[in-house]
Amino acid sequence: MTETLAIRRVLVALDASPPSLHALERGVELAVTLEAELAGIFVEDLNLLRLAGLPFASEVGPLGVRRALGDEEMRRALRAQAARARSALVASADPRRLRWSFRIERGPVGPTLGAAALATDLMALGVGRRAASAVLVHLARAVLTCVAGPVLFLPGGETARPSVLVWYEASAAGGRALELGAQLARDGKARLLVAHAPGTAEPDAELRARLPVAVTPVGDVAAPSDLGRIARAESIGMLILPRESVPEAEDLEAMLRAAGCAVLRLP
Repeated sequence: MTETLAIRRVLVALDASPPSLHALERGVELAVTLEAELAGIFVEDLNLLRLAGLPFASEVGPLGVRRALGDEEMRRALRAQAARARSALVASADPRRLRWSFRIERGPVGPTLGAAALATDLMALGVGRRAASAVLVHLARAVLTCVAGPVLFLPGGETARPSVLVWYEASAAGGRALELGAQLARDGKARLLVAHAPGTAEPDAELRARLPVAVTPVGDVAAPSDLGRIARAESIGMLILPRESVPEAEDLEAMLRAAGCAVLRLP
């Protein structure tokens, strides 16, 4: 019997940008569904602060006017962003009567989020489908490297659809992925689809009997990288992958674009 993955606290990385605010809304939905606490974190990027302290640092305004960018000015801008992020969290969480918290940390983004994730059960991260690929890949690589627990990657523009697709492996991690997928698809409007590699075992009868929803098999799939195409064709809202099946950052970026849905990496 697999150990059920309990999600009691959902952490959302916030920076007041549209991708992070979208991640906030999805984090709120997850916290409501899972009856979990919602936590927000704003990271004051130490690299940005160091850059602002250099004598040649500058920014270009909307009319193309270049002006010096000072250390104190960057700190004020980050404090203003943090205040907007907190206000957005309060506006989303309070009407749903969610327990919530918000904190500000300073440091490099990847390691800081990794340390914060140690005290939570799932981290949600908006990555922005229209963001430059190099930026998205850099962020994904930092998070994949530094965060050991469950991470939900949310591309901008995806909509909250109820159906869930799980890449199943005959392992404890595969069982946890399937049980969490069933928990998220239990509202009666969703389907739980399951894919696996050719020649590998399907979920056994004992495991399927414990699930609150029926399983719809997708059949053999050559590799997890093919799941993006299936997810879009089946109108999937979330794709769940065990940690060892998650592709490298570059391929994860391609999967997010192909799937058009959230991708949840489980440990």
